[in-house]
Amino acid sequence: MAIVPIDRAIAQRAGLLLGSAGLRSDAAIDAFVAATAASYRPAVIITGDSDDLGRLCASLPNVHVQPLAD
Repeated sequence: MAIVPIDRAIAQRAGLLLGSAGLRSDAAIDAFVAATAASYRPAVIITGDSDDLGRLCASLPNVHVQPLAD
């Protein structure tokens, strides 16, 4: 398992993603996940919350959001 530190570039990208998706700060963790995934192209995010992450990743063509199967 890799631990990726949050640097200034990821934080700024997360803020831009929040703004462009029209989401508030309560989606900040999702924005940090999306911004980090954008650094690892191609990337797949598997999540139980595909709505917010889908909106955040809409402008990231190399990041795919996959909902968890029930």
